[in-house]
Amino acid sequence: MNTLKTIAISLSALTLSGCAGLVVAGVAGGTVGTIAMQDGGVSGFISDKKLSSDIYKVADKILGDHINDITYLVHEGRVLIGGHLPTAETHLNLITELWKVKGVFDVYDKLEVGKAPDVSKYRSDTALTSRARSVLLRTKSVSSLNYSITTLNATIYVLGVAQ
Repeated sequence: MNTLKTIAISLSALTLSGCAGLVVAGVAGGTVGTIAMQDGGVSGFISDKKLSSDIYKVADKILGDHINDITYLVHEGRVLIGGHLPTAETHLNLITELWKVKGVFDVYDKLEVGKAPDVSKYRSDTALTSRARSVLLRTKSVSSLNYSITTLNATIYVLGVAQ
């Protein structure tokens, strides 16, 4: 939690001062410390980010303009993907191609076919995600750094490793 405060304070200072180099170094140092504390450490973080990038490339190639209609989380080769796709064919194609991405071990498919919900549903899901993150941050017996959280259609999904 202190790291989050440090990053928020540092980002605020970045917008208010001309000492960007000093502030960015502070943010980067705090971020590396936070990453190292995660269950997979720095190497796990890097692997997840590379896998996330590879997944994005595949999804962007298949979805094109619909890329913003999906969301996904990656943790140790497990991919949780949700959102709305225009056709069942697009859905099948995307899931089939995700399984082919090197490093993907599981795909948790929460995609729906049809029109995306309105903005109010998105805001409601975002608020639920924020509340769930807040609960994890306040729970001393839980290392919130080991979890990724998203909400899809009022269902909160938590992906990570319990300690």
